[in-house]
This record gives sequence, structure tokens and C-alpha cells, in this order.
Amino acid sequence: MLIARAGPVGIVTTQVAKAFGATEVIVSDIDAARRDVALKFGATTVVDPRESDVRSLAVDAFIDASGATAAVIDGIHAVRPAGTVVLVGMGADEIPLPVPIIQNRELVLTGVFRYANTWPIAAALVAGGRVDLDSMVTARFSRTVARGPGGRSHSRQHQSRSHRRRRRLELSWNSTRRPCSTSMLHSKCRTTTGAKSPPA
Repeated sequence: MLIARAGPVGIVTTQVAKAFGATEVIVSDIDAARRDVALKFGATTVVDPRESDVRSLAVDAFIDASGATAAVIDGIHAVRPAGTVVLVGMGADEIPLPVPIIQNRELVLTGVFRYANTWPIAAALVAGGRVDLDSMVTARFSRTVARGPGGRSHSRQHQSRSHRRRRRLELSWNSTRRPCSTSMLHSKCRTTTGAKSPPA
């Protein structure tokens, strides 16, 4: 498996991949410090995409957590026939895709946004120690450390923006939610009671 970018999402994805039995997890990032962190959290190999030929890696699955157009295209080229590509990172509104590669290799390409019905699995992974979130915290700041224009706390401004964004997502979800149909992928339609647990 190849994961592009060793940010918070990429590091959590690395841990989840290991928890579900992935034997080889390659993490790509241009930042050396982030590559070191990826190794700490379970990556078996790390690469600098500026120095390594990512397209020649030959992996079964690619998860993009960067949103970078170059990373997405290189990652798709790296996937073997019948492999899977998952776009998680939010990047440009439109990007060119290597359509002949996707068609000829019969790749499955999908996106992820709302993470429907995955919270019970996520909670179980954290509770069981399979995903370590606490160690990902690198620093702590009081709400009064940083002051913005007019003396307002940056953290307070951030919390206000976060609240508005979360509220918009909740409204969007409530207006579009619908029961799973048989035409949807089973993995995206698991209910809380039917959620599969990671291997012990």
C-alpha cells in the first residue's frame, strides 16, 4: 500500500492499514521530519517523491492524503492491475487523470468524505490501542498564548470557524442522508451492529 503525505490523516491511515493486516505500507512525503514520524507509526518504507520513482513502486492500493495533483497522478501509476485508489486529500477542483492507466489496469477509483458508519470501527481501534492518537500530539497551547488583531485569541477565532464548518456539514448531511441501497458498496453501508472489527 502507498500513502501520499505523512500529515495527521496520512499517519492515522498508516496505523489503520497496519491494524488491518497490511504487511507493506509505503509513505511518501517531501518533508524528512514527517517521513521519520511515519516510520514511528508503522510505515515499513518512506520515500521522498522528488528523489524516488513513485510510479515504479507497484502497490495493490493507493490512498492520497495530500490533495496534490502530482501525488495523485504518480500514485495511480504505482497501482497494479485490479488495484484500488482512494482520494482523501482535498486539492484542486479538477485534475487530469491518466485514464488509459485506470482503464487498462481496471483500477477502482473512489473518494471519501463523510466516512459514513465508520465511527464504531474507529473508536474500537483507538480503544484497543491499535491506533495511537495521543502520541500524535506534538504540542499544547493555552487559549491565551496567541493573540490576533484586536487582541482576539487565534484559538477562539479558529473554534468559531470550526463550529460554523461543522454546522454546515451537519446540515448538509441531514438534508441528503438516505438508507443504504443494494447498489452501494457493502463496505460503505455497514451499520453499527454489523461493523467488522479489525483482526486481533
